[in-house]
Amino acid sequence: MNRGRLFATIEHVEHVHAHALERPKRPSPAPGRPSAPPGLTPRARAEQLFRPVLTATPAALATAAKRARRTQPSTVVLPPARDPKGAVKLTAKALKVMLVLDPVVFGKIELLRGASAPPFVIDVGDRKVRAQISAKSLRKALALIAEHGADKVAVIVQGKLETGDVIAEAGLVAQVKSLPLARTGGRNPGMSKIHAKFPSNSQ
Repeated sequence: MNRGRLFATIEHVEHVHAHALERPKRPSPAPGRPSAPPGLTPRARAEQLFRPVLTATPAALATAAKRARRTQPSTVVLPPARDPKGAVKLTAKALKVMLVLDPVVFGKIELLRGASAPPFVIDVGDRKVRAQISAKSLRKALALIAEHGADKVAVIVQGKLETGDVIAEAGLVAQVKSLPLARTGGRNPGMSKIHAKFPSNSQ
């Protein structure tokens, strides 16, 4: 080896050694921290070793030890409240109503072919309730009254009562009243054969 190559090799070794001394030392893991498991990449190993450790205070540990453990998670349901008179306060999703109409008056409704059903204004005591049904259901109910007579047919409007005394999703039910068992020889023909329910969305 000539003298030039020897000096170049010595200079390279000194440079590498100086660069190693200038690199910042990696902080050591916190005391008591387990070492990272083998087989991890250098980045994952560094994150495993130097992840911050969260520890609870002695007071928090003592409070948690006194707290009763739950065997199964459950939803806490509070008892319903009561008003000053002791009545239980409850809630409901909707107020459903069922109004029994006078079939004699109902049978006098006139509906021309192709015309839409008129809105109903029903007097219930001192209240006026409004409802809208379909023309098809109205025609079928009128036909049932014409066939069996108003005294043998029950007419019912039902739906959800909303603000303003309006029956939403109003439906019309017309059915023939049951005959006494004595007149049918002890047989009850049942309402399924003569029951007709006409929803409001039918046209």
